[in-house]
Formats: sequence, structure tokens, C-alpha cells
Amino acid sequence: MVRIKCRVSRKRYLGSKQTYEYERMSLHIPRRFHKIVKPFLKQDLKMDVTAKDGSLVITLTP
Repeated sequence: MVRIKCRVSRKRYLGSKQTYEYERMSLHIPRRFHKIVKPFLKQDLKMDVTAKDGSLVITLTP
């Protein structure tokens, strides 16, 4: 099972007087897929996300 996690990141600016907030989403890769993913580490990947028939399809290409 995989869950998409969302958290709020905060950056301070103007001498710590103001705060810029934005959402970050992350998807943890299960251990059984690490061997498949390893060759793509430290590469820039193009990402395409689509929703089909109630499923989320994430495609990453170098």
C-alpha cells in the first residue's frame, strides 16, 4: 500500500519577519521496487500524471 503524503513547508524571509508557505507532496517507494528505481536515481525525469477509471497513473521518463 502506498499513500501520497502532503506537508506544508515554511521559508522565512525579510530578516525572519515574513514566512512563505507552500505544500510539498511525496510518494514513498516500497522496498520491493528499489532495484527497479535505482538506475534512475540522480537523473532529471519528466513526469506525467493522469487519472483513468478511478486510478492514478504516474509516468516518469528520463
